[in-house]
Amino acid sequence: MLLPADHPDLKSELVLHVFGSATPNPGPGGWAAVWRSATGVGHCAGAVEQATNVYLTMKAIVEGLSRSPHGLSVAVCTDSEFLVKAMQSGDAETWRENSWRRLSGRGEVKNAPMWARMLDAAEAKQARVAWVHGHLPGEDWEEARQIAKQHARAAWQ
Repeated sequence: MLLPADHPDLKSELVLHVFGSATPNPGPGGWAAVWRSATGVGHCAGAVEQATNVYLTMKAIVEGLSRSPHGLSVAVCTDSEFLVKAMQSGDAETWRENSWRRLSGRGEVKNAPMWARMLDAAEAKQARVAWVHGHLPGEDWEEARQIAKQHARAAWQ
């Protein structure tokens, strides 16, 4: 079961909403992270020439965790069920322990270097990852989505 962003176990001092958008997928894309805490709000964003939505969402998590204020408990909110399941179930940690090989025998984990960076960033801030339903009202998640899509459009030019 995915823990939703409003689950009591995910109460945090800082909430980080992330979004990655490649158009087409894979293709040029953008990523964004928007954070909010009692001390304020902030964001970071960027673009890449070629990536997938999953890679861009991981990039948003890594950058958001590294650039947001330190010393606060963090909940990372994403609409990527794949990322949330991998993090909450422990699969991502198992892949790392197995040198980025899937236990199912389906070969190597894609984007292993970015998975490693994301796990390291999440561990450094003791961040927990939560699922948010995409395209439902939510000011910070929607802002992250719009900023990422803006950067994705810019990557085309």
